[in-house]
Amino acid sequence: MFADMQLSVEAGSHGNVVLYAKWNQLYDIGDVGPKNGWVFFDRNDDKWNYLAHLGDYDYREEDTWRYMEAAQSDLPDASTWMPADIAPFVDDHYFNTAESDNDKIGYGESNTDTVRTYYEGKDNHACYAAWNHNHGLDGWFLPSVGELDALLKAFADNPAARNFTINRSYWSSTDLSWDQGWSMKFDDTGGSVSVVIDELTYQNKWEQRYVRPVRVF
Repeated sequence: MFADMQLSVEAGSHGNVVLYAKWNQLYDIGDVGPKNGWVFFDRNDDKWNYLAHLGDYDYREEDTWRYMEAAQSDLPDASTWMPADIAPFVDDHYFNTAESDNDKIGYGESNTDTVRTYYEGKDNHACYAAWNHNHGLDGWFLPSVGELDALLKAFADNPAARNFTINRSYWSSTDLSWDQGWSMKFDDTGGSVSVVIDELTYQNKWEQRYVRPVRVF
């Protein structure tokens, strides 16, 4: 409606102070986000009030964010959670993120950064693949299991419309131990679609699963 708006405030002997309005675009779940992804999370939605560690969006906070969007499609190639060239029981395979909050919404980006930093120089694992979406630009990352759960449930009514594949497992950036990471999928057992966590299996970090990058804004 307005290209610009300004308000002059009298400031005594210091002259006028000019304030400029900051316009923030509002999004609904399912909208296309600023980097052409699907918006799937709004932290100001009352359904997320229980996430006390996040709180509502406040534009006055530095480096704050309100929404999350997911890339419009899976990355073309499946990935292992661990770098594919690190074999079980050798090399640096004992790493895990060891963060007590690594499963929560709001922690996927830090999980991804932690894994990438530890395996610096390795580009053959899920966290790197998610971060490298659009060549490492725009802040893409591998969602935490809480973020992945929110993503899949947001589009459970029609996964195909968001280019998801039923019964395809998707990695999260949340791990449980040196050899086990969490993944989820849409399951259509019984004729209806539900979101389920994959069973944790021994050394599943070396299994191939798919990646759907996400970002905050």
